[in-house]
Amino acid sequence: ATQSLFAMGAIPDPRTGQRIQHLDLARHHIDMLAVIEEKTKGNLTEDESKLLTGTLYELRSRYIQLANAARGV
Repeated sequence: ATQSLFAMGAIPDPRTGQRIQHLDLARHHIDMLAVIEEKTKGNLTEDESKLLTGTLYELRSRYIQLANAARGV
């Protein structure tokens, strides 16, 4: 999740202090979390499952907002 936020510019680069957007990279990290969600289905506690689902929802929502803004929508 941290890598996704970093790629969306929500977290500044610790070396430069600048925020950089790489939406393709953010999408990749979000997709990887979705793979983890799918592969661990049935093996997580209820709290872990809710945390992962909620995190993915928040990341996807933020990604959609940024992608739409980048396209001028």
